[in-house]
Amino acid sequence: MVHTKVDDTFILDATATTASNAKPRRLVKVLATALIGVAAVVGTVFAAGQSETSTTTLTTSIAVGATNGDVSVCYFAGSNNASTILRDFAKIKERFSAVRTFATGHSDLNLIDLAAQAGLKIHAGLSSYDQDQGRRDIQAIVDGLTKHPNTVLSVTANGFIHDGGEWDHEHEPAQRRILADQNSDSTAIGVAKAVIRRLQLAAAVANVTASLPAIAMVQTDQDWLSNSGQGVPGDVDVVAVVIQPYYDATDASTTPIQDLTARWNAIVQAFPNKKIVLAGTGWPTNGPIVNGHYPSFVTAQKFVADALAWFSTGGGGDSPSLFAFQFVDSNRANFGLVDQAKQWKFEFTKPMEKSVPTYLAFANVDAKVVLGVNDLNTVTLLNWNGWTRDSNRMWIQNEDQYYSAAASPNTLGCMGVELLVGSHKPISKSTVHVSKCYFDETQSWSYNVATKQLQHLAYGRNCLTVWPSNEYPTLSTCAVPGSPELLSQQFEQWSM
Repeated sequence: MVHTKVDDTFILDATATTASNAKPRRLVKVLATALIGVAAVVGTVFAAGQSETSTTTLTTSIAVGATNGDVSVCYFAGSNNASTILRDFAKIKERFSAVRTFATGHSDLNLIDLAAQAGLKIHAGLSSYDQDQGRRDIQAIVDGLTKHPNTVLSVTANGFIHDGGEWDHEHEPAQRRILADQNSDSTAIGVAKAVIRRLQLAAAVANVTASLPAIAMVQTDQDWLSNSGQGVPGDVDVVAVVIQPYYDATDASTTPIQDLTARWNAIVQAFPNKKIVLAGTGWPTNGPIVNGHYPSFVTAQKFVADALAWFSTGGGGDSPSLFAFQFVDSNRANFGLVDQAKQWKFEFTKPMEKSVPTYLAFANVDAKVVLGVNDLNTVTLLNWNGWTRDSNRMWIQNEDQYYSAAASPNTLGCMGVELLVGSHKPISKSTVHVSKCYFDETQSWSYNVATKQLQHLAYGRNCLTVWPSNEYPTLSTCAVPGSPELLSQQFEQWSM
């Protein structure tokens, strides 16, 4: 079997601006001597001035290939070891029928070969901005189609652009990226189109065009619906869309499946004559709070179960993808469906029930007050009468944090104490306030059910204290049982 080696001249310089009807600057070169004749024909066509857009005739319209009962998972190769990746693929095979990768030629490995060996299908990733990676991907895809033509469901180029214009082919951004003028090949979309053309030419030269599957471009749903995204579908067979309810500005934290389906329907309506596939969706089990959306093990499990049920009805297109098996980027590591030991975090078919938030009040019986929040986001002491009708006097617990029920979903405020570095101000004089929720000890508390004390985790020997003639509680050394100071630190936890 002859393997065609593709030269890096198949990849356009990312900085080269090429109009759609311009002549290419380079001749296509092929190193394999068995295909010199074919390469000469392609080179002659280019030298004659045929426009690059004419190569789109090589694009096939083959369906993505998997049935709606098949589901994929996004996979990021965090290792250059074939045995490690094969173990990952074996684990994936337990619950999925395919993987969606963001590169195909990984180091000296071909992920198509490894997927075939594991009995998985693959949506093969095609890098755009990284020329070396793009060359490896094209070579791997051409070789993979030669050896495993039935393994590749689609080839997907990334149409994302990262903040600052820097491209990182390993890590797909989960949030919306600003798209520049699509007519320039130096933009994300332009370069993605160019690398797709390079792949089509390489497939023609290697005589594997008949095996070339559907060509897809992946973007977020917001980018597909933008002016730039509207002009892309004619160049690809499949609109691949990433929809992440966790990053949306709407309050989808309790019903992410509704957010997903609504945004999916908007894409379907925008491109009625195009094949569409969901290229990624998920929910983190931990991490930062975004747009008022809490990361949650329970929500992640329920969202996966809801998404799988939706997939079974045809939602998400052919072989839709969950995000992700195990993400190697620290910013989105908590989206992984497996833990650090690469064991599934939860069962997909038996989600836990979503708990309804419980509204709490912290009442100091001795002073007949409850903890509240004023207009300056300072924790204050308020009369407890009517607390059930006033969100300023209600709190919601999230593990070891308490956030104000009065806060907007987009600006959740957690109760905390933070001293400036180098400050000589005693803790007992420091104001307790609510501020944007972060997962750190400055906003972490432990409620002692036995003593009814609210202890601060960062300042472990200090408890929240009510002072006579002072409307603001502060921290002070935790009183021991039997101490007269204990009454000023006792808060009954009421709920509704």
